[in-house]
This record gives sequence, structure tokens and C-alpha cells, in this order.
Amino acid sequence: MPDRVRRTTYANTSQSGIVTRRGLLGAGAGIAAATTASWPLILTPGRARAAGKLYFATYGGSYADALDEAFLKPFGKETGIQVVLTGAADLAKLKVEVMSGNVEWDMIELLPTEVLTATHENLLEPIDYSIVNVPDLLYPQAKQPHAVSVFTYTGGIAYDEEHQPTGKHPSTWPEFWDAKNFPGRRGLRSRPNDTLEIAMLAAGTDPKKVYPIDVDQAFKILDEVKPHITKWIDTAPQSLELVQTHEVDFSYTFNGRVFAADNAGAKLGYSMEQVLVFLNTFCIPKGTKNAADAMKLLNYMMKPERQAAFCEKIAYPPVTKQGLALVPDDIKKKWVPDPNNPKNLAVDSEWWGVPGRFAELTKRFQSWLLT
Repeated sequence: MPDRVRRTTYANTSQSGIVTRRGLLGAGAGIAAATTASWPLILTPGRARAAGKLYFATYGGSYADALDEAFLKPFGKETGIQVVLTGAADLAKLKVEVMSGNVEWDMIELLPTEVLTATHENLLEPIDYSIVNVPDLLYPQAKQPHAVSVFTYTGGIAYDEEHQPTGKHPSTWPEFWDAKNFPGRRGLRSRPNDTLEIAMLAAGTDPKKVYPIDVDQAFKILDEVKPHITKWIDTAPQSLELVQTHEVDFSYTFNGRVFAADNAGAKLGYSMEQVLVFLNTFCIPKGTKNAADAMKLLNYMMKPERQAAFCEKIAYPPVTKQGLALVPDDIKKKWVPDPNNPKNLAVDSEWWGVPGRFAELTKRFQSWLLT
């Protein structure tokens, strides 16, 4: 999944602007006045309440392009409702908006752990399932009281196919730890989430028994691979760029990034033999005046043919059985995780959502990196 990137998209046009998380965004007559990168685009009340528009806070890059093409533009043509992407949501800003009664976003994408916090603080509208029709789900947790998942994505091992032919690269996390039989420079994320789970899988833990994570044991397992990690990676783009520039041989990254790179002419490999499976989460801020139209958009996103079209563009598979059945076989074979693969781990966001846990483990992880 992409890291947070600031982007403004005008529905049914090709105009867009992208700024990194540390860049600046603003709004006015054109795109001018700046705000810090930790805050999404600030909309004036007149723009935020424009008739026939939805303001959707989500990520940028190729991901936003895929959303536009598979969901937002066809939804606009069918309903006349224009969807404007404003950049990623921020929980602190969301809380200020809800408490002030001046909610500018109509739909937001949050990390699953953020959904738990936002729900606890009463920042989200309940999903109206009389409007949002959810077909048969591959993952029951995709349907939640205050959030809906439309697709899944995976975290796994990427490598350069030309430099690492079949049999010479690790395909599972135990093999990633095995520097003797699979020599090479390695890259992992510089954060505890995902990384602690990977460590437990590397030790041969049954994926169904990874949670609750034995944190002390996970750090001991990480001690084993630490000497072989060339780069602790800060951002999702970097996780693949380092493979492309041959600064690392094997790296943890996300399937959609490898898919996009290969479509652009790269020759990268991505192992589906053992992956972490994540669900995205779309939500509606409490107090938005356009909640009904946002529910219509969510309902549109649950259509199997739209989910399959999205998967064709970025390789993020549908959460519905009907949608998965429509995905072309070539994409399904290479990019879609097998729901029955016992080696795969379905990430438990509720475990990470316990108040204070993420902050505590982040602090411990950063200290561990320095030792």
C-alpha cells in the first residue's frame, strides 16, 4: 500500500498535482497557499459544500490513478457526482473538523488501526448497509460498523528477476532469514508493524498463531537477520526503488508497486508463496453533509465488475467472491493471494489498535535499530 502522498485530482480531467508527504499543499485561486505536509488539502467552505461533489481523502500516485479509472470517473458519469481527491486523511485534523462541526471531507481512507481510534473517538458515521450492498465476502472483516473494505493488498518479497533467477532468491520468510543458502543484500521496513509479524513467520510460527505477537521473541528473531539487512527502509516507494537500483537484492514491499513497475517495463519478481494480507478501509466522517452520496460511492465500489477492473489496473484483489471471479486468470495467477494458502498471514489490525501499543513498540523498535 502506498505511503501517504499529497495529491489533488479533478474528476473527469487529467489535471493533478503530487507533492510528497514533506511537501506543501494549499488551495485558493488555483493551488497556492501552503500548509504543512502533515495536513491534507484545506478546502474553503464554499468548495467543500459544492453541490454534486464529494471530497475524498486518500493516497496518491498510481493508486489514486487506479481509483480514478476504476471507480471515481465511471461513478461520476453514472451519477453526475464529481469526486475530488484531496490527499491523505489525518486523524488529528479529522477530530478538529468533527468537533467544530465543519467537516470538509465526505469520505476518507484510514489505516485499519486508525479506524479503531476514530471509532473509539466517535469520528465516523455508521455505514448504512441498506445503501451499501455487500456481496459474498472472501474476508468477513471487510464489513465493519464504521468501515468497508473494497480490496486487499499484500506485503511480500520482491527481487530483480534478471539478477536473481528462480531458485536463487528467497520466496518465504524463513528463506529470507537464511543468508547462507540465499546470500544477498536485504531490505526490511524501519517500523514494528509488518516487521514483527515477518519475524514470527521467519521462525516458522503457524500464521494462525502469530497473534497475539510474542514481542520479546520477535525481537530475538530479528536479532538473527539484523546483520544481513543492508537497509532499514522508511517509505514504501523506497522499498522497491532499492531493488530497481540494485542497492538491495531482496526487499519487503507491496504487490501493487511491483505490478506497476513491471507494467512500466521493469523485470521484477514478487513471491506469492508467503505474503502478509491486508484489507483497505474506507470510512465516512461524522457530520459530513454528503453522507448519502458517499454511501452511494461505497455501494458503487462494491460492484464486482468495478472491483475486478481496479484489480486489473493495480493488482489489488477484490474482497468479494463475485469480483475475484471476474479478475483475468493471468493477473489472478501472479498477483492474487490464495485465500487457502496456509503460509499466508491475514494481518490483525485490532492487535495493533490497542491504545498505546503502536507508539510503545515504535519507540522500542527505533531503540533496537540503534543497538
